[in-house]
Amino acid sequence: MFVFSLLFAGSSWIFVRIQVQYVPADLAVFYRFLISGLGLLLFSKFKGEKFQKFPVANLPWLAAFGITFYYLNTWCCYKAVDYLPSGIVAMGLSLLMIPSSLLDSFWNKKPVQKTILVSGCLSLIGLLFALDNNNTFSKIEISTREMVGFSFILMCLSFASVGSLLSVHLKKLPLTVIQGTAYGLLTGAFFNGLVYFLSGRSFLWFWEPEFLISLFYLSFFLSGFVFVSYNLFLQAWGVGKANYFFVLAPVIAMNVSALFEGMEWTLPRIFGTTLVISSGLIILKATAIKQFFKRVS
Repeated sequence: MFVFSLLFAGSSWIFVRIQVQYVPADLAVFYRFLISGLGLLLFSKFKGEKFQKFPVANLPWLAAFGITFYYLNTWCCYKAVDYLPSGIVAMGLSLLMIPSSLLDSFWNKKPVQKTILVSGCLSLIGLLFALDNNNTFSKIEISTREMVGFSFILMCLSFASVGSLLSVHLKKLPLTVIQGTAYGLLTGAFFNGLVYFLSGRSFLWFWEPEFLISLFYLSFFLSGFVFVSYNLFLQAWGVGKANYFFVLAPVIAMNVSALFEGMEWTLPRIFGTTLVISSGLIILKATAIKQFFKRVS
């Protein structure tokens, strides 16, 4: 399951680019989450899970989670793909462990680990190198368009970090992993669709195979299979091992981007990618070592 999840997640970014070529980013997100949320509820019923009613008492928490982690986070991802190769966006999102850890330390009044700060600095430097298109270190140039895409990546990480913090409260709800994911997706879809409707824009739909295949691939394989699988990895392995997913998936996405979008593997881009992946591994290894000494003591 882990290998299939990596392949689906890594290859999904090329389909995001197809979606935003047909419809606005927020409408594409609305369709995707509506389809995947309803699909997961049907799958839960087909699987024979005891159906839990919508947790109305926890609606404020669920709404905040759906808006930040699903709606705004994914909308920023889609917007970033408008400005950058999809593989670089995927690599940028692999930094999620860093702002999530910083926010968790601030919220719970815990000291910030030095490893997080060092890895955060290395990751940002690496990402900036990855934005450069020149095949030399003597002249690093980043265009205004690329900086706009970089800004959307930072916003995406911010919303996802807040959503991750809110998800801790939602774990206390009597919902299965499939049902919890479905309710989060549908809540995000509801607020996304509401904002889009109030903006006065038309709900566009296309019957072209390219649009339909990309939409259903993202809805079922990414939002459905991958999201649920990752939550299962969290339960079975814990945060440390499960987060290897975020480190490895961008490697696949970068190669898919090079293959289908014409992204070039320049020297600064190779160096930046190595820095970002290494910083993620530093955090995971440091966490594993710390947990080992806790068990020994």
